[in-house]
Amino acid sequence: MRLVYGLDAPVAHWVASQIPHGNVLPTFGGSFTAVGMATGDTLIGGVVWHNHSSAQQRIEVSGATISTQGLTPAIISEVLRYPFDQLKVRRISAEVPTFRLAATRFLRRLGFQQEGLIREGAGEGVDLTLWGLLASEWQASKYFRPHRPPPEVQAVA
Repeated sequence: MRLVYGLDAPVAHWVASQIPHGNVLPTFGGSFTAVGMATGDTLIGGVVWHNHSSAQQRIEVSGATISTQGLTPAIISEVLRYPFDQLKVRRISAEVPTFRLAATRFLRRLGFQQEGLIREGAGEGVDLTLWGLLASEWQASKYFRPHRPPPEVQAVA
């Protein structure tokens, strides 16, 4: 698996197409940054960083993947390095439909904490769970890598 940078709009479009909440596709509005995950020339995953607030030191994340195979600790660490190391945020927030159990398990594994329920947050009948990851929690995570990523992480544009 390799990381793909510099293709924000196509990666964000792909992520949105993979995570509809009922009949509602997510929109990332304003400015956003996306990181794709590819095998060969095929996009198999992506993460979109959006709704960044420098003043409040926070950002939201949305993501999707066809397969978690290849999501090594080094890849995960590299993707999460952007908000914490470059943007200097203190927290990342994610909103996940309550029926997305695999996404919930993945966020828990990364160290995200469940913070609340947003009733009908994605339209009629679709509740969202609010998740948060603080910088201190990230640094305590088994996925945190304080140094440069190992050679398996290949960033391309």
